[in-house]
Amino acid sequence: KGLVQQLASGMDLALPESADLEGLGRFCALLWDANSRTNLVGAKTPEILVELALADALVALRWLDPIPSNVIDVGSGPGLPGLPLALLAPALPRVLLVEPRRLRVEFMEHACAQLKLGARVEVLKSKVHAGNAVTFRCPGNVAIARAVLPPDAWLALAATFAETAVVFTKPAASYAGPPGARRLATASYRLPIAGSSRLQQCWALDAS
Repeated sequence: KGLVQQLASGMDLALPESADLEGLGRFCALLWDANSRTNLVGAKTPEILVELALADALVALRWLDPIPSNVIDVGSGPGLPGLPLALLAPALPRVLLVEPRRLRVEFMEHACAQLKLGARVEVLKSKVHAGNAVTFRCPGNVAIARAVLPPDAWLALAATFAETAVVFTKPAASYAGPPGARRLATASYRLPIAGSSRLQQCWALDAS
């Protein structure tokens, strides 16, 4: 809990009053324990693990105002950033974590059970691709993915099932986006301990 608050302060971000800080701390503890047996995240210390697990979600919170009906985290790995988003924003009605790799799926299922997230957070062992993406379509969807596909390919895929999508790009990259997509906002940030810079862009999509 203290490391979570320390990270938010180091990034000059305010934690929502409704955030489940105890749950975030427990999630990081579960991830640290699992990471000692299976390499889920490249973290050598608890401080770096908290940074890698939560920084992207802290920034992505700004894309969830107003609260969407669904957040779909594609290629979620060990639940990042979707599971922390569910804890940072308990008002989110549904978060779907989609991940094809068994060990990561098993960790997410264990974490959701331990954190008693119930039906609000669903874990699905699958890939999202052109052949099945339309099955994820739902009004109000926000899709988020980290390094699953190049930005243009990710936005084209997300447009088949979401109204809004979040793109992660290199800070120095000049990205104009594909036809039919409209950039809503950009957020550039730096990880306090690792020192690396990151950039998120939120796009409105022409779902088809």
